[in-house]
Amino acid sequence: MNEKSNLQNELSRVLKKICEIAEKSADGDYIFRGEPELHKEPPYYGRVSSNLCREYLDDIEEEGFQIEFVQKEILDEAKKYSDKGELEILTELQHYGSKTNLIDFTTDYLIALFFACDGLPNKNGRVILQKRSSVESFLQRPREPRNRVMAQKSIFVRPPKGYINPDKVITIKADLKETMLEYLRNSHSISTETIYNDLHGFIKNRGIHESAYTEFHRGNTCQNRADSLESSEKKQEWYNRAIIHYTEALKLKPDLWIGYNNRGNTYLRKGEFDRAIQDYDRAIELNPEDAGLYNNRGNTYGKKGDFDRAIQDHDRAIELDPNDAMFYSNRGNTYEEKGEFDRAIQDYDRAIELNPNNAMFYSSRGNTYSKKGDFDRAIQDYDRAIELDPDDAKIYNNRGNAYLGKGEFDRAIQDYDRTIELDPNDAKVYSNLGAAYLRKGDFDRAIENHNMAIKLDPGFAELYSNRGEVWLPLKQWKKARADLTFARNAGVDIVASFHNDYESVADFEQKNSLQLPEDIKAMLTR
Repeated sequence: MNEKSNLQNELSRVLKKICEIAEKSADGDYIFRGEPELHKEPPYYGRVSSNLCREYLDDIEEEGFQIEFVQKEILDEAKKYSDKGELEILTELQHYGSKTNLIDFTTDYLIALFFACDGLPNKNGRVILQKRSSVESFLQRPREPRNRVMAQKSIFVRPPKGYINPDKVITIKADLKETMLEYLRNSHSISTETIYNDLHGFIKNRGIHESAYTEFHRGNTCQNRADSLESSEKKQEWYNRAIIHYTEALKLKPDLWIGYNNRGNTYLRKGEFDRAIQDYDRAIELNPEDAGLYNNRGNTYGKKGDFDRAIQDHDRAIELDPNDAMFYSNRGNTYEEKGEFDRAIQDYDRAIELNPNNAMFYSSRGNTYSKKGDFDRAIQDYDRAIELDPDDAKIYNNRGNAYLGKGEFDRAIQDYDRTIELDPNDAKVYSNLGAAYLRKGDFDRAIENHNMAIKLDPGFAELYSNRGEVWLPLKQWKKARADLTFARNAGVDIVASFHNDYESVADFEQKNSLQLPEDIKAMLTR
């Protein structure tokens, strides 16, 4: 079953459960209560009880216990601090989290569904359907209700024994809770923000979801740990741990948009782009005015090669926050990948205008100028980037490429040497250095550096293609065939690579005063 079918099936289950409640409450005037966990504690299994009742009946025999006597003692003490009526005092005590003999109900079964699903995601919840007539003498409604009481459409039951027997109970399976909460938010604007709509509600809500925030921060810690590691295997291990914690946080609090964002960031780092996009989609649904979410999703679409969607997201990010330099830089990166170099440069110009001290912006613009063949402007940008960040190895490598493009081989070699000083484990840089020595005619050093590149990264097939080109002027046909064949079989376009340096096979033969074997000519000709 595909993802769309799964979503449709889950939505069907949600609507079926709502219809079940509507049908079972159609035969009378009902009030409703949602509980995230089925109460099974003795001695009141199946009952609907007040929190004051639950506190005392764990330790006191039910027979002869007068809960209203306990309630009166609490009220007498509370009246010393308030001149309000009894019900107003009790609802205020309930509001602040104190134990009372009030049981919260609502006149809206959708709100009851929210409470049945909010919290304890691995346990079944229940919705209580109570006929008004069965509790009419116990019903109480505050005269001056607070905002949260109004938002929850609250009505209170104050039972003489501390509990009532429910008229009807509908179970909400644990695996339906998350989907139900999402449906209530999207279709009825019922969420933690609307249900707990004041400061005290926030405090209570944070207490309910404290475990979710704990899991979120554990995930964030694992993600940061992964980012700091060099070993690819270890990175994946810690990214997987982060995802486990983020997923647990989202089970506990399905409207935690930053949880979806961070899990999306982790999937992006793992190269799981579709999953990342799904998480960014959900985060944007929950928080559609956050520019950073569109930026993150745009970066992911760019990684997938879906440049048009990437640009749409970057456009939206910039629309929401036109003063964030990084958003322009990221859109510039997408335009560069798309081959629209002038538009990329315009975005880098704007990024630099907003933040003229960011070395990455100059380096990115330099890369684009280099792709356009404007090596002088590229080198100017690399120079400025190095002034701002003299320890970034990649910038020296990129400037070396620009010097190589200009034919200034000694300067290119100097930059590649500096790159290797800063990062001696980058195989690609040794390959670039080998290419510079090849262009100078120093074949021994060219081979030496290509060998080093392959030693560092023996699975990088493009390196064999590069070394294969060095064997050619040395007339090492057997070695050239082996490297070029390996690269081609691994998916490298060896013809395109060869034509980056030479116009044609004939051009190569003329420049090197030799003739290639016919089979190698065929390998290097489209």
